[in-house]
Amino acid sequence: MRITAVILLFFAGFYLSAQHPFSTITTDLKTAVKNPETTYHLKLENVWLSEKDIDKIALLKNLQTLTLIDNSLDSFPRVWCSLSRLMELKIINNPIKILPPEFVNIYNLRKLTLQQTALDSLPFTFSYLYRLNELNLLNNSKKIKLPKNANHLKSLRELKIVNTPLDTLPDSLFYCPKLTTLILYNDSISFLPKTIGKASALETLVLDKNQITKLPDSFYNLLNLNYCSLEDNLISFISEEAVNFQELYEWNLKGNALSDEQLDILRILLPKCKIIY
Repeated sequence: MRITAVILLFFAGFYLSAQHPFSTITTDLKTAVKNPETTYHLKLENVWLSEKDIDKIALLKNLQTLTLIDNSLDSFPRVWCSLSRLMELKIINNPIKILPPEFVNIYNLRKLTLQQTALDSLPFTFSYLYRLNELNLLNNSKKIKLPKNANHLKSLRELKIVNTPLDTLPDSLFYCPKLTTLILYNDSISFLPKTIGKASALETLVLDKNQITKLPDSFYNLLNLNYCSLEDNLISFISEEAVNFQELYEWNLKGNALSDEQLDILRILLPKCKIIY
């Protein structure tokens, strides 16, 4: 009887979650406009947006997730900055060149993905998105400049910048107190700021396919690091301070210029860590 009751409760919960309005994805703007109070997730793909369409989206005040793919948008409309309940925004394959300063008014934003855009910077006010916990900048065509006051992103946990040239890494980035995952893949990075050692919560670090030649002394202060990949860089020396990485279980160093002697020393210093070379 007890097992039967548990099974019934499971399927009842599954049915209710499937029927929950928050799980419904609206893919047609006309439908969304007819039901503005119950449109929580809007996804528009291969749909050209007129000025009237843009204004209609701004009226969806309960919108929590907005996904825009291939809409020929070359700027982020200021009227959308009034979507204060928006928690997730994905903009993919739209040639957006700039985010307006008013973007900060989307203050409930938790997750932002900007993929295949033409952005070259994030506005200074961007760092005051205090609830943002995941930022993804993927396959963007232009060199992008991160805000100098990035440390104000108090809730940021994951930052992924992939195939997107970076102007520089701001010192302030590594003062984000909750940053646990940092992935900077193929971003034309040639050096790491000394402040990297301040990222005390960092657990996962991926810096593959860059031009890094040297690790700063502060790098060895990342005591909570448990996975690190530095594949395909130009690193020829690892300090014996690497002994600090007692939480590290895997370190990918393939494609660098380390000697066999260096690798042997690392394996002695970190016997529990899998060194990949």
